[in-house]
Amino acid sequence: MKHKNLISKSLLWDITRRCNLNCTHCYNSGDVTFDTDLDIEKSYKEILNAIINIDINHIHLLGGEPLLANGLYDLIKYANLQGIHVSINTNGTMLTASMIEKLIELKVSQITVSLDGAVAHDNDLIRGNGIFNLVSENLRQAVNVVNQNKSDMIIQVATVITKQNIKSIHKMPRTLKSIGVSNLDVLKLYECGNATVNEEILKVNHAEYIEALRKLLLESYRNGIFVQIDCKPKVLEMLSNKFGFKVGLDSDFNKCSAVKKMLYMDCGGNIFPCSPISHSIKNMTLEDSLTVNISEGELKKRISTFDEIIRNKLSSNTSLHGICAGCRFASQCNGCAICYNGYDELCEVACSLLSS
Repeated sequence: MKHKNLISKSLLWDITRRCNLNCTHCYNSGDVTFDTDLDIEKSYKEILNAIINIDINHIHLLGGEPLLANGLYDLIKYANLQGIHVSINTNGTMLTASMIEKLIELKVSQITVSLDGAVAHDNDLIRGNGIFNLVSENLRQAVNVVNQNKSDMIIQVATVITKQNIKSIHKMPRTLKSIGVSNLDVLKLYECGNATVNEEILKVNHAEYIEALRKLLLESYRNGIFVQIDCKPKVLEMLSNKFGFKVGLDSDFNKCSAVKKMLYMDCGGNIFPCSPISHSIKNMTLEDSLTVNISEGELKKRISTFDEIIRNKLSSNTSLHGICAGCRFASQCNGCAICYNGYDELCEVACSLLSS
């Protein structure tokens, strides 16, 4: 992320539930229920002022499709005036040269575009027919505009590893190199919404996932692609030790940074420690303690209580499991104790595959 050293705290904001796609794995579709979108056009100043008051100086806009949000440009412009860095996740279908020009003018630091396959067949099984070719062309155009303007805006691709793309996902770095993109964000399937409904056709087993990461890391290095992986740090450490990959094990990306360095807000203005908790909270007994609406009073005071709740829960759950208790990442692992019952089998499988 550009300006990362200047970012003290981020807000991941699903700014709208509106979207022109219905992806098979979308965490904000299927069985997920929504509040009505905040009225950005009328209230963007009040919303951003409240965000500033809880010490946020970076917002990352998600959705739905953020480019469909009414009042988006006014919100970004005001954020700039208030010293808030802005980055955007998009499905890439609406990106045009003129839009990229506008976003550069508005000083958007990074555009992350979703592409869930290195080839059209795999991507379009997840995102819809024709989407791969459309988005690939829009990405080429975006890179050209950035280069022509000598802008330091980062264009990044995000991909989720699923059963549909796992056999060819290692080709993604080569695909990105041909397009002109040099940054890749690799995500594990987020089991919520459509991903829950379609779990049988999406979910890969741990051994397949680890092997896919190995191949992907190798091809990333071969093709000069900077890759960021949303994965348990212990697994990345074992991949690094086994194959000599240089992996940033101490980056914030592979730690639980909820509350301390980030918060999440849904399209209705409900603030949570992180996005997974927002979808898991209905099954918890801590509902009132881990959510507050942007329109309510004493935001800062109420949010300050989130951290102790999370750390206590994380500590109590991870200490129950031998492999976690002996791990140097136990207190900060992104395998969340609250949302994923404290433990899954990924590290055990990685140990059995990579420790010899």
